[in-house]
Amino acid sequence: MIGPQYDGDSPFAARMRFHQSWYRDRILGVPHGSGPRPESATLYGNMLTQGDGDRGLNFLTPKIFGVARERMSQVTGMTEPFRLLCNMLSSQPMCFNLFAPLRLDTKLATNLIRAAPPTWLSETIKTVSEVRVEYALSRKANT
Repeated sequence: MIGPQYDGDSPFAARMRFHQSWYRDRILGVPHGSGPRPESATLYGNMLTQGDGDRGLNFLTPKIFGVARERMSQVTGMTEPFRLLCNMLSSQPMCFNLFAPLRLDTKLATNLIRAAPPTWLSETIKTVSEVRVEYALSRKANT
């Protein structure tokens, strides 16, 4: 079952919510959950149940889920566990799905950055030594 959709979405958000709902139903084969917050009772097709979220189904691979678990265990930062694990429409799991492979393979990250425009960037960056996901510098570190 695709599950309930939010009727206040823009056309683009509605299309993305439906896509995530379809993926959860047809590819993952799991029921929809409630959200967008842990205490919410409203069911949405793009939400995973807490159990399915805890199993890492919001991530493309177990290795990416491992990076997300590692990040959640750190005290500082920007992750919201329920949103990260259960909301398939959230940008947080998207960031992990896109950037965790680069965190896991800095050679791949180096090749990608060096191949991307602008040219001055690829000429300036020799190697990528670390990729951080959903990380914000402290105000003190920014000054």
